[in-house]
Amino acid sequence: MSNRPNAARHLTLVIELGVIILGVLMALTAESWWDGRLDRRLEREYLQDLHGEMLATDSALVFAISMD
Repeated sequence: MSNRPNAARHLTLVIELGVIILGVLMALTAESWWDGRLDRRLEREYLQDLHGEMLATDSALVFAISMD
């Protein structure tokens, strides 16, 4: 009977370790999701800026060609 409390203690420790690991995995998943959202937002902003610069360059080229 003396093994029974020891086995229960081990089971409790394994369960606690499992909960900790699950919490860490959830935190890493949430961080990855958030980083992905941030990356997509930065990509959109970059592409919008690039599009604006290309439109300005196109206008400048059309003007330069028309002046020749």
